[in-house]
Amino acid sequence: MITPQFEHKLYLGQNSPSGVIADSTVDNWLKLNCPTQGYTVYHANGVWQGDSEPSTIVVVNGPESLKTPLHGLALAYDRDFNQQAVYYTRLPIHGELISLESQSVAA
Repeated sequence: MITPQFEHKLYLGQNSPSGVIADSTVDNWLKLNCPTQGYTVYHANGVWQGDSEPSTIVVVNGPESLKTPLHGLALAYDRDFNQQAVYYTRLPIHGELISLESQSVAA
């Protein structure tokens, strides 16, 4: 049986009361704290409550069960960087992991 997969996204704002959080600071924090071994990071610009700010978007593809540890990651970011909120989305996806090593396709 194939386990349903989801695209989980966290939107991490980088404005804080002490100034702008550097991309490299967020990247290093994720390396230490992300509960998965694989994720993709996009550095972007966003708007929160009418103010423009740099943002980091973290994308993790995996089972729905990642929701709880990713909520924990969002709360930790909130705490560690004095944020008002972290936005989280989860959408069902249909993807394939294609590996030359095994010459097989897994969903």
